[in-house]
Amino acid sequence: VCEMKNCNKCIYFEAKKKQDLYMWLSNSPHGPSAKFLVQNIHTLAELKMTGNCLKGSRPLLSFDPAFDELPHYALLKELLIQIIEEDAALVEIGPRFVLNLIKIFQGSFGGPTLYENPHYQSPNMHRRVIRSITAAKYREKQQVKDVQKLRKKEPKTILPHDPTADVFDIPAEEKPVEIQWVKPEPKVDLTARKRRIYKRHRKLQQKMNRGSA
Repeated sequence: VCEMKNCNKCIYFEAKKKQDLYMWLSNSPHGPSAKFLVQNIHTLAELKMTGNCLKGSRPLLSFDPAFDELPHYALLKELLIQIIEEDAALVEIGPRFVLNLIKIFQGSFGGPTLYENPHYQSPNMHRRVIRSITAAKYREKQQVKDVQKLRKKEPKTILPHDPTADVFDIPAEEKPVEIQWVKPEPKVDLTARKRRIYKRHRKLQQKMNRGSA
């Protein structure tokens, strides 16, 4: 495609498994080229910034000092700078994604490896590590539950009596037993007593009423 379009720079995005995205940055046709893993992708709707990339516009790149100190970073800086032709006004439009360097090749999309990132971890390996950590946590929880069930089923051990456990216990005072020789008086029912007095008073009142008649 680069030969047909008479281009010497190429940026190629490669998608795998509908969830992993790789980006190739290459000089065509003789190289060098670099392969990246694209991570933390953000869309325009998520960023909500005022800037926008228009057709024919040119970006402004800024690099960390490490891109001048390390040779593989210097090569990447040169690849990115060669794509830019003119400077433009500074309008923030990113970040859009993060590039994790995998390898730098001598040729275009291949050839001898000039640099390989020792800290790179493939997405498959990353997902496998996350699954193993999750599985280990689940197994640990299940083991704890099994141990608790076994402890509940075990017979409770009866500890021998400690002779020093009752040293500080103060015995309660024993009260002497009192024997009651006299029969207790019956309890007076005040309500019944009031009723009897009321009946007597009523009978006397009726007799007095008859005598006066």
